[in-house]
Amino acid sequence: MLSKKLYLSRERYTKHVIRRILNSRTYQLSAEPNETNPLDDRFFSRFYPRPMVAQVLLDVLNDVTGTREKYGRYPIGTRSVELPLPVSSRFLSLYGRSSREFLGDLDPKLEPTLAQALHMINSNYVHKKLKSPSGLLSHLLQTEPDDQELITELYLSTLSRFPTDTELETAEANIAESPERRSGAEDLLWALISSRAFLFIQ
Repeated sequence: MLSKKLYLSRERYTKHVIRRILNSRTYQLSAEPNETNPLDDRFFSRFYPRPMVAQVLLDVLNDVTGTREKYGRYPIGTRSVELPLPVSSRFLSLYGRSSREFLGDLDPKLEPTLAQALHMINSNYVHKKLKSPSGLLSHLLQTEPDDQELITELYLSTLSRFPTDTELETAEANIAESPERRSGAEDLLWALISSRAFLFIQ
């Protein structure tokens, strides 16, 4: 926790404040519970995973699929976190975006719902992003003839880590057993973006 004295002595230098926060013990706590805190739900004994807010999730989804959105009168490619006013978007509404209609309703709704899960794993909206001819998956299928390299790139793009040996072996087998290489790769990417590791800030 930053002391008032330190905060004022540095004249509110943004970089210094950010550095202090990022280097703090609280910020660097793992979301993985240990033998002493599996039941803790307060006082920051560990990091508590939480879902991304709707705007951030949609931007990240577009990033990992290589697609872009068109919001009303705003130019295509505008990120949802940049929107000054709410726009019509079923995805954003479904994932708890605040309508900002009155002061008591400014905070986003972060409680996961069944409708959100079904939309992520079974909607044409997400499927179109996966099948986009100009999307990331189409590009990787053309540039990565090796399945292991393809799988690794998908893991790095979505979860920001390399797949484990077991994950790599399982994904490679699933792609090999699929009727087409593309359908197997789509299934893998869809599984990754539907996972808790992707949807939650760990």
